[in-house]
Amino acid sequence: MEVEAGFERMINEASRDIKNNLLDPQQIRSLGMILLSIGLLKDENYFFVLSNALYSLADAMASFLRVSSMPLSLEYRDRTEKILEDIKNMIAQALIDMSQAVKSHNSCKAMETAAVLLKLSYKLNNMSENLKNIAIVTPAEE
Repeated sequence: MEVEAGFERMINEASRDIKNNLLDPQQIRSLGMILLSIGLLKDENYFFVLSNALYSLADAMASFLRVSSMPLSLEYRDRTEKILEDIKNMIAQALIDMSQAVKSHNSCKAMETAAVLLKLSYKLNNMSENLKNIAIVTPAEE
């Protein structure tokens, strides 16, 4: 199906962008919308699960990006950047795996990638909550 070929190109592009430090929740949300459309057209349930995983990831990314822009101490900034680098690599790999699963019509592999993306969404949400608690608040001028 031509839509799937276009999706493969888009998901590989998103994976490349993430590896190049471009976290764009809207791009991930758009991929989720495409998967939802493919699911409706093909009536294959695993597309709905993949779509939901991408929507969850996009929401987690948006939340993390809002919180990570707050001022942090150098210690926490360094730790956060290292963890985020690992998460970005895992997201990029999961997107590539998802692309391959969709291309080969392997619903089991697709569900595995959805689980990976949901776990990464959880990690991002957890990091966001932790960062909210440690953000530096400047004292009021006296």
